[in-house]
Formats: sequence, structure tokens, C-alpha cells
Amino acid sequence: MGPPTASRDAELCAAILDPSLIAYLAGARSLGEYRRWLSSDVAMRRVAPRLAAAGRVIAVFHAENRLAMVEPWLREAGAAGDVPARVIRDKGEDEAIGTMVAEAASQWLTQRQPQAAPR
Repeated sequence: MGPPTASRDAELCAAILDPSLIAYLAGARSLGEYRRWLSSDVAMRRVAPRLAAAGRVIAVFHAENRLAMVEPWLREAGAAGDVPARVIRDKGEDEAIGTMVAEAASQWLTQRQPQAAPR
């Protein structure tokens, strides 16, 4: 199933995200196409950076104990109108995009942390 890191990222995504969202992130036209890619080393190498970007986002939400929010966040339009899932799908072959999207997730979570009550 492709390079070892791609396999791990695919397994991580499968454990957390809806299969149709994973297929979308990977750039597949359908869930069936994505499933066929899972058995192709060539296809998995091509989508590995996108799966790695999704894995980075999952790790950010996991670190904050907010995994239930990762999928809705990926589908939500940000302040600039960018939808993180679309950014990963359209530009995810650039590994810097994974870092950028993970940083955006971290900032989003930080903005939603409860503030300590004044004493």
C-alpha cells in the first residue's frame, strides 16, 4: 500500500475521518477511485503529501483533545473564505501547505479555548 508513511497517514485518516472526505482530500473523483489507489504504490506516492497534510491537522486536534472537531473544521470556510479540505485537495502536493493548514488549525483551536475567569 504505497510508501510506509503514506500507509500510516491513510490509516490515521481512516480512523478519524469520513471515507468520502478522505477521498476528496486525496483528490479522487470518487470513494471507489480512492480505494483503488490504496492498492497502488504509484497512486499512493502521488497522494502521500495530501494524506500527510490531513495527518498533521489530525495531530493538532488530537493534541488539544478535540478530535471530534477536526472533520467539521476541514469542511468549514475560514476567515479568508478558504475551506481547509479544498486547500489540501488543490494544493496539497506542496508539503508546505500541510504545515500552513496545521498552523491554521492550531490558531483556530487557540481562539476557541475557554478563557480563565478573572478572580
